[in-house]
Amino acid sequence: MEEGVLKPAGTVLVLPVTKSFLYKGKKSLPKELYLVDDKFSEWFVGAMDGEACRLITTIKYFDLMATVPDQSIFGQIKKFSDGLCEEVGLRQIFFIFEKQRALLSRANANIFYVKDVFGMRRAVYLQYCHDDEHWVIRADPAIDFCKIEEKIYYYPWESGCRVFCACTRC
Repeated sequence: MEEGVLKPAGTVLVLPVTKSFLYKGKKSLPKELYLVDDKFSEWFVGAMDGEACRLITTIKYFDLMATVPDQSIFGQIKKFSDGLCEEVGLRQIFFIFEKQRALLSRANANIFYVKDVFGMRRAVYLQYCHDDEHWVIRADPAIDFCKIEEKIYYYPWESGCRVFCACTRC
């Protein structure tokens, strides 16, 4: 893995919520999200955030300095957090979207790793499309590559993206 893949950029405090967040479909999302892809809905309908969202959570964010796949990002997150960072919950993502939108208003993707209803880690990303002036939320497998009919497809993230993780102790 390349040194300096992630550059620490800041932290956001996510305040506690009094009720659990349950994703019931597109109507349970902030209305400003123009496009929600089918994979996001398939993997997260019925997803509920647990107890961690009832506490103040520190979310660290990093600027991605190189084009790399998910595993390289995971390795760097562990390095910067002494293994204390973990997946972000959906409620935490939407809190940041509602309260810190300027932080997310970039042409490149804002990447959050989230466990879906099956317990699989997914790369959820929010992106503002400046040309069309709307927000998009999508989900992809958090994998480096897949093989389809003897052809290998790689899933790297481009330099300039922002990566978020929840810290259990900061």
